Amino acid sequence: MVKLYNSLMPVPTQNNPTGSNFAFTQITPQTYRDYTARIDYKFSSKDNLFVRYTRANYTKGQNDYTVGSVGEQEGPRWVDVPAIGWDHVFNEHTSLDVTFGGTNYKTHCCYYPGYDKYKPSDLGLPSYTDQYAQGINPALLELPVLQIANYENTNPGEPASSIGQTDNVPSTFRSFAIRGSVTRVQGRHTIQTGAEYRWQNASTGIGGNVSGTYNFDKWWGLSLDVSGNFQDKAAESSISVGPRLMWRGEGVNFFAHTMLGLNRLSPKDVPSSNGVGAVLGGGMDVKLTRAVSLRLFEADYVLGRHNFASVVSPVDGRLRRPVLNGAALRTGLVFNFGGAPELPVAAACSVDHPEVMVGEPVHATVAASNFNPKHTLTYTWASNGGKVDGKDTGATIDTNGVGGGSYTVTATVTDPKAKKNNTASCTANFTVKEPPKNPPQISCSASPSTLQTGASATITCTCTSPDNVPVTVGGWTSSGGSISGNGNTATLDTTGASAGPISINATCTDSRGLTASTSSSVTVENPPPPPPQASKLNECQYPNEKKPWRVDNTCKAALDDVALKLQQDSESKLVVVGNADPKEKRKNLAAERAVDVKAYISGGEAKQNIDPSRIETRTGNAGTATSEHWIIPAGATFPGADTTTPVDEAKVKAIPDHPKPVAKKKAAKKAE
Repeated sequence: MVKLYNSLMPVPTQNNPTGSNFAFTQITPQTYRDYTARIDYKFSSKDNLFVRYTRANYTKGQNDYTVGSVGEQEGPRWVDVPAIGWDHVFNEHTSLDVTFGGTNYKTHCCYYPGYDKYKPSDLGLPSYTDQYAQGINPALLELPVLQIANYENTNPGEPASSIGQTDNVPSTFRSFAIRGSVTRVQGRHTIQTGAEYRWQNASTGIGGNVSGTYNFDKWWGLSLDVSGNFQDKAAESSISVGPRLMWRGEGVNFFAHTMLGLNRLSPKDVPSSNGVGAVLGGGMDVKLTRAVSLRLFEADYVLGRHNFASVVSPVDGRLRRPVLNGAALRTGLVFNFGGAPELPVAAACSVDHPEVMVGEPVHATVAASNFNPKHTLTYTWASNGGKVDGKDTGATIDTNGVGGGSYTVTATVTDPKAKKNNTASCTANFTVKEPPKNPPQISCSASPSTLQTGASATITCTCTSPDNVPVTVGGWTSSGGSISGNGNTATLDTTGASAGPISINATCTDSRGLTASTSSSVTVENPPPPPPQASKLNECQYPNEKKPWRVDNTCKAALDDVALKLQQDSESKLVVVGNADPKEKRKNLAAERAVDVKAYISGGEAKQNIDPSRIETRTGNAGTATSEHWIIPAGATFPGADTTTPVDEAKVKAIPDHPKPVAKKKAAKKAE
């Protein structure tokens, strides 16, 4: 053994008589790995469930100065973190979250893998030391540990020797927690309130339970529970029975129970005690299938009373008759057996009238049975005749356009929240009868019925069916002009049509192909002659600078033509428009020219004698030394009425061509 230890000791790296002769760099490698799995399940429109599990491993190593690092130390740790949660939405503002989880933390300190290469007998120790080392821990058959300062092990409950005792016993720490919170969203504000209960301990034990319930009805049942917790210091088990109250919801159940029974406590190295036990609590189950549910959580208050008077001194009364009380948090699977068989869903259809005439509506209804009354059902309607308008449990079939015969309406009822046994269908028959087939009736009229060539007329037709079936108007034709129709109206264009009557034809057709035709008439007339128009016959120039108003011989000849025109047409009138050049400064010169022309024609030297009332004098703005002579036939108007001004003949008088000389004044008598 000395030889082995000497071989493991390296060459000293320093000379330190009072300290260590070995200086080395300590390396501490660390590794961490974790794995997480999560499953989310939505079992209703308002409920969600998740299950999550995480496994983490952490190892911290530490080398030493020995050859090959035989004394290398490792300290592995493991953590298991399972959790299960449920979320329920009450409405658009409020939701509930419940989570149940736990941790299982194990630590294993000071493991020396290099020592496992050797066992005590390899070092010259007797072979029974191998058995002794293995008896302490079958997994630890390894190099002995030399404890110079304290060879003996004085820890209570452990062997006195340290041979083969190089690994610590693993330590386990467990914690469980249940948390619930309610979230309320109101506008832009969010309010969340909740509570959490957490329990933890350091233990190497395990626990579990099995329970069963017989249901008397949907609310009440009788439960039997068997549970046990087995720790390193003691073991506790119980068997209890009592009533259970269950509230069954949509995919989720809540329960509360209270039970009494036997509680057994078995401390280490002490006789067991059987006492009275009680359980009070409740939990929540999530329905996975009809036969299996997941117990999301169960939280119970557990009570047990015991008597250890035979082994505990009267001095310690609390230990002689201890009372156990605490909390038990559980989760698991619930298996459902028995119960009434599930009835198949069904539906029944009916119609209000099994026989109707074409066009009459048919009303159908459906009655569903054996569906979950808490679920909202969906309804689908179909028919092989007519148009179906369905809403929920009722539908209306429109039979317009349907031929005579027998038809079927079908309703399908579905529970979208149920995964099976969730659909039922039914049918109902009805007969459609066709009425007698009468041809349509049509009448047409034209507006206007008389018009001139080139004008348009509107033709309007009224078409009806005695059988009240759809009708259309078409087939427009005309014996003259051109016709264009749209629906029950058409437009006749008579451009290029000869005078006389024009016949317009139209046809009415119903949806069964029956027709009726009719015609209307429009009379085309030739247009009347155009109305008479005023015309400018001639005009006069006024070149005399001294007498710029004077009607000279040239002008008189033109005026004679004007008078002749008026004599030939006694209904016509004359408009004389006098103009003046802007350079001419004489006042009222344009008006004087107009009245001088009138004076000549009505009573001048030519003796035309035209009635003065037939002559109108006006002044214009042509800007020339002229007078214009317009002949206005009966029914015509003077076109320059807006651009000329009437002459006030009371103020402007005609100037004679040869005025009488001014009389000379008589000479005054000589004084006698």
